[in-house]
Amino acid sequence: MDGYKATHALLFFAIIDSINRNKWAPTSLPYEYLVNKCRFGKRVYLESREWLIHNHLIKMIPGKNAFQMARFSLGVAVLNSTTNSTTTNEIAVPNDTSTSTTNSTTTTPLTAPINKHKTNKHKTINISKSHSGKKPVNESENILYWKIIVDTWFTFYKSRFSLNPTFDGQSTKALKKIIIGLEGVSKQKSVEWTEETAVKYFSNFLTKAYQDEWLNKKFLLNILASNFDAIVNPNNNGTNFKSNQKHRPSVEPATVDITENWGRR
Repeated sequence: MDGYKATHALLFFAIIDSINRNKWAPTSLPYEYLVNKCRFGKRVYLESREWLIHNHLIKMIPGKNAFQMARFSLGVAVLNSTTNSTTTNEIAVPNDTSTSTTNSTTTTPLTAPINKHKTNKHKTINISKSHSGKKPVNESENILYWKIIVDTWFTFYKSRFSLNPTFDGQSTKALKKIIIGLEGVSKQKSVEWTEETAVKYFSNFLTKAYQDEWLNKKFLLNILASNFDAIVNPNNNGTNFKSNQKHRPSVEPATVDITENWGRR
């Protein structure tokens, strides 16, 4: 294909992997998840995504606003290829060269094997040393998908404030508290705690917090952690954050539900 680059394949397989895990249904994915998984900058990500769409390898429904995630599904080129592809193996019958048996199988996205890769829940993941601010603290506790969660925090913060956040021991403890709380929400919703779920819930959590005019001026992990219940509560009226005075939220309550568009699996 004209203009093909390795980055196009990397993004394609990252998206396909998530669609696969979602049983080939259209899948909403956070920008932060894809750029951190592929190690792309925004420009490379957008160029690669546009190339995949132009060549009908993926379809995308963009979010209606800056806070809604894009929704991805398989493109026509992929659907046609997997539907029409046939694997033929000829099996010769002994002592009879005139007779052969043909074994044909057809693979479609609906019958393709689902990725059942299991993550080692006892693996300890250290924070990347590439983050600036104060030196990151190695997390000794077992938190699933820790590195990509930290990367999501840095990506989100830098995209809003144009600099990296400070990440010290207090920040580590606060982030751990938030993630444990979000994992608890996923269990209540009967949603499997996968890497995609973790990044999606955390991204929605940060987005909803950032929409509040008081929280976005005090956008620190320890403050977000102390206001966890108010942020995840879809009926929040803007008066139950731990501030010194009541304030009026900058957006309507429950504009972003942290479990939005994430159905049961």
